[in-house]
Amino acid sequence: MFPPTGPPTLQEIRQVARKTASALGEAGYRCCLFGSVACSMYGMRNRTPNDVDMVVFTSHDPEGLKQTLVDADDRYFTLPAQTPDETYEVLWFSLRSSGRRQRQCKVDILVTGTLGLPSVPRSKVEHTNVPGIPCVPMIVLLGMKLRGWEDHCEAYEPRYFNKQYDDVEDIVETLQIAVDRGDHLEDALWLPRRFREEMEDRVRSFVWDVRMDTAELWRELGFDGDW
Repeated sequence: MFPPTGPPTLQEIRQVARKTASALGEAGYRCCLFGSVACSMYGMRNRTPNDVDMVVFTSHDPEGLKQTLVDADDRYFTLPAQTPDETYEVLWFSLRSSGRRQRQCKVDILVTGTLGLPSVPRSKVEHTNVPGIPCVPMIVLLGMKLRGWEDHCEAYEPRYFNKQYDDVEDIVETLQIAVDRGDHLEDALWLPRRFREEMEDRVRSFVWDVRMDTAELWRELGFDGDW
């Protein structure tokens, strides 16, 4: 069988997520998957995620964590960010390729507090039916997807602004999965109050601005907004 061509497949994305979680764990770090890949772990099927988003529960510099992965496996490599005036490195994982065109998967490494990411106690980490890949709890996942949607709505660059449409589809499908699973906001009272309050504000904006038809689902999840 020939190696895949084009963007990473879902199987490859999951393999990179598993490898990243394993390498960070071996280095002594706790971590969890979030973002669209985590949505797919819970059962989202509307699209194949583009990259891997991993939160590491530490105050260490993300650039040092990226170097830890590069040192652990030579399939990881970094390149300078393409955004002007940015000094951080972008982490990539090399994939099998056919022909001369190189294929890779981007791996975003964030630490607790970045973009409001909360610390998740070990007892609250979720393990789906995809082994070896820890995920943030569903409420945290939806909260961060709403944060991403809001940021993309306010973005000036088209490449970021246009991501809001994928965000909406991801949120709607993941919300339905959460309700079907029986998740509820009461199970997430361990989260910082600020996280829960900001999430409720974003839920209200999401319902009013784009998807009024999701209001009842949010209520079933425990959000009692006046919609």
